[in-house]
Amino acid sequence: MIPRGTLPTLETRELPPPAPLRAMLGPGIILAGLALGSGEFIIWPYITFQSRFVFFWACLVGVTMQYFINMEITRWTLATGEHVVTGFYRISRHFGWIFILFNVIPWMVPAWATSAAELTSWLVWGNDQEHPQGVKILSIAGLVGCGLILTAGPVIYETVERMQMLLVTMVMVLVIVL
Repeated sequence: MIPRGTLPTLETRELPPPAPLRAMLGPGIILAGLALGSGEFIIWPYITFQSRFVFFWACLVGVTMQYFINMEITRWTLATGEHVVTGFYRISRHFGWIFILFNVIPWMVPAWATSAAELTSWLVWGNDQEHPQGVKILSIAGLVGCGLILTAGPVIYETVERMQMLLVTMVMVLVIVL
């Protein structure tokens, strides 16, 4: 039995009929894009390159585990009608603050822009010592570019959805190529 605490007790309900695939494609792409973190874009390609595919198995294990964890989170939401964070909050009220910090802090750090700029600098100029200001310039350009992309579209959600579709497609193509 899930403890009641300050939340109302869970109700037992029938699962709704599944939505058609076409209706789920937009939100599904957003969720898939949000699930892709710097590990999939930066850390795993770097580790794979440095180790010459010795640790590529760990990437496959991590992505597989991430799939099953996300599926169980989805099953919880479908079965209970509430977000998984609410389920953790039922265990302890401190989980609310923990999840807020774990979600807000990474978005405050512009590490994605800097890491992407380092990779781009390496691809364009090769050795970073030849162009030490290149990473800073590319980082700033990346952040400004993100701001422009998000403000240029008439509806932010649709703009983000298109960008996520592009990112998920790129990752799938890279996985197939690798």
